[in-house]
Amino acid sequence: MALDRRQFLLSSSPLPIGRHAKLYGASRVMDNNQIPPEKCANLDEIRAGMDAIDREIVALIARRVAYVRAAAAFKTSSANVAAPERVAAVLKTRREWAEAAGLSGDVIEALYRDLVAYSVSEEHKQFEANRQAQQR
Repeated sequence: MALDRRQFLLSSSPLPIGRHAKLYGASRVMDNNQIPPEKCANLDEIRAGMDAIDREIVALIARRVAYVRAAAAFKTSSANVAAPERVAAVLKTRREWAEAAGLSGDVIEALYRDLVAYSVSEEHKQFEANRQAQQR
């Protein structure tokens, strides 16, 4: 069931606040000093806003990868790391979320394909590190 734009925006979680904000380099969805795009007076202000958002996106990806690495502890074999059924479900829902937000489902799905491939690689590394630590 696809979300409409309003449901998507209402269900979107803000960035972490408090001690986790500093850990991941984020403070909140929009910094109080950040100028909304429609109020920017020049290209420098636009670029500054985009850079701030990109910093938040990178911080969120780092946070997501931390969860991915933690998931390795619950996997029983290296073959279970990839979880193709989970990958398919993630891609489907992210496409729906993108479309509900007025974005291209194709573009967001492609971004998530890369993100998931990276995540699986990181989880494999963590799984192997965990396995080696248990053998000592």
